Amino acid sequence: MASTFRNVVKATFLVSKKEGLSDEEFRQHYTDIHAPMALEVCRRHGVLAYSIAEKETTRSAFGENAAFIDCDAITTFIFPDMQSLIGSFADPDYEARLAPDKATFCNRLKSQFAVSDEFSVVADGQEYMKRGSEFLG
Repeated sequence: MASTFRNVVKATFLVSKKEGLSDEEFRQHYTDIHAPMALEVCRRHGVLAYSIAEKETTRSAFGENAAFIDCDAITTFIFPDMQSLIGSFADPDYEARLAPDKATFCNRLKSQFAVSDEFSVVADGQEYMKRGSEFLG
């Protein structure tokens, strides 16, 4: 029997800060202002996970010996399906509040975006790989 996995849609943003902002100003705005604003849109569209990984935290853990992606934060959203992701970007609050706010702390020309299907083997400590109708583990 073929194995199957929990299938979700992952949206990953490689976010670069706006010129002139310090790392602390960028971090503070992104985590204290923008992320809480995005939370309501996430709730409305069934987002399963939303995380922000900052470069400074990662660099302090691994040091300068590691090669890093050229961005200031990596933001990840996990959606149950593509319709939820598309719906979140079509949400009136995205255009009215989130997109304009993003322009205050992000360099849109340097930031990048990727969307992919994700086949989870383990998520939140739960094994999702299964054969037929039985979970392995």
